[in-house]
Amino acid sequence: MRSYLLIALASLATACATSSKPSDAGFDAGSEDGGDAGSPADAGFDAGFDAGSNPYCTQQQLPTAAFIPDSAGLHRGDIAPDFTLPLFGDGGSWQFSTEFTGCDSYVFITDEQTVSSINATALATTTDWAGLIKQSPPNAHYFFISVNPSTSGALATNEKVASQIAAALAGATADQAALWESKLHVVAGNAQSLAGPIGPLVTGWGLLGFAIDRQQRYRGVGFLSDVTRYNQATQSDAGWGYLGNLAYAANEAIYMNAQALTQARLDAEGATVVTLLDGGVVTLVDIDANLPSASDLEAFDTLEVEVTQHCPDPTDLEFNSCGAWDYLASLYVDDPSVPYDPDAGYSYLELARFITSYHRETHWVVDATPMLARLASGGTRHFQWNGSSQPTGTVVDLRLSNRSKSYRPEAILPLWTDPGATFNETYNPDHQPITVNIPADTKHTELWMIITGHGNDANQCCEFCNHEHQFTVNDAGFGSDGGSPLVQFPEAGTSDKCIPEETNGMSPNQGGTWWYGRGGWCPGEQVDPHVYDVTTLVTPGQSATVTMQGKFGDGAPPKGGGGDVDLQSMLVTYH
Repeated sequence: MRSYLLIALASLATACATSSKPSDAGFDAGSEDGGDAGSPADAGFDAGFDAGSNPYCTQQQLPTAAFIPDSAGLHRGDIAPDFTLPLFGDGGSWQFSTEFTGCDSYVFITDEQTVSSINATALATTTDWAGLIKQSPPNAHYFFISVNPSTSGALATNEKVASQIAAALAGATADQAALWESKLHVVAGNAQSLAGPIGPLVTGWGLLGFAIDRQQRYRGVGFLSDVTRYNQATQSDAGWGYLGNLAYAANEAIYMNAQALTQARLDAEGATVVTLLDGGVVTLVDIDANLPSASDLEAFDTLEVEVTQHCPDPTDLEFNSCGAWDYLASLYVDDPSVPYDPDAGYSYLELARFITSYHRETHWVVDATPMLARLASGGTRHFQWNGSSQPTGTVVDLRLSNRSKSYRPEAILPLWTDPGATFNETYNPDHQPITVNIPADTKHTELWMIITGHGNDANQCCEFCNHEHQFTVNDAGFGSDGGSPLVQFPEAGTSDKCIPEETNGMSPNQGGTWWYGRGGWCPGEQVDPHVYDVTTLVTPGQSATVTMQGKFGDGAPPKGGGGDVDLQSMLVTYH
């Protein structure tokens, strides 16, 4: 049987500058045979549930979905059809349509998820079930399916898994045991013997496992490498030293819950949607799109950018089909004040920024409300999607809505736009104060920026260092204490600060060092803007001067530094 998990992951050992390991991360050595739960974000749910029902959705006011019959889907992203699985042990069975609640998610794990590529022990046969119970939201089901073609081999594995589940339940609290005894399942036999869609699925693109979300759609399951189980001895195995942990499967359920809440919000808000890309496989592409008219755009006070990225081949493993690296991906819009140059093309303004994932599909929604001012003329506008050099199926939508705010964007007053400014002794001299004119009818003013750090030097700047940026407006600070706030990234260089971001649009369990905190970003996540209310510091009809100073530690940017800061900043006025 192939040890697929870390054979695949080992190819990421020669990571590029945006993917390297921080030298001071201080990882603990793990053991090859599993052990206690690792570090998936704690789901934070109460344990007191009635095992005879699942009141979680009612308690949390989560949306539910009705079962969709008559599907025949087999590909990632398809609607899962009905199926019945034989259960190991008592001879019973589990039928999808009967058990479907419209609230639960379903995660399937196989014995191809192993401890490491030099230890073919299936994660499901280790003691990690206790950690999985601890970390999981209570609206998840977990299934183990053996893909061992040997009937006797599959039986032996099933017995070990059932034993580990029993031990985990015996060590759980009474409430936990009552809840989880009906949610942890061992499928009898092996995948090759299963009738219906599940056998072909887990011997195909779902070899490492798969999930079915609350909308009844198939999703992939990623790699279960645990950042706290770093074992130097396994580095000889093509350089990948992170051992697996079954408890990391909880990240899939946590992510599906977060995505369901996001989708429910999007479905309820009645936005006007302008589709820029409809799912074709692209890298860099120019787009001419028709927006609502200028008068129609005045009805909207909010703009979001929604991006979904699919692996180009839904019939293959995500690892084989999705892009391998954490690259910048951005949506740009033309600057209507700068005439089109046939030789140089368009002048662009970055509308939204994202970071691609390591080998996982992604879904992002990011606020880009200030850009309503840039789009105010309506009609046909020119956009560009630069999704890195990795061909990916991409959907890009502009979502226009009205949230009954008392103002809407009127003007974008550009400050510093740096697509890669070196963070060294020249950084501050290159960022001199900028003076702009505040429109006379301004009701509200914000300092708005997108900022990320990349590259590595002796200080691990700027991907893994806390590069800081201090701003003033008209020589005044606007922090909560009245001082000048620092835009800073203390999570940079930490070993696990990206793990909680699965609740904020980041795909978990990626095929690389996705757990490490970065200087303003996480792999596989949108880059949320930094927004500060500076209304009281400016006077409508007068000029305003903005200053910025880069800082590192207690002083200026490092002398001779080689990392880069990608910054887009502006004052946005609203009327």
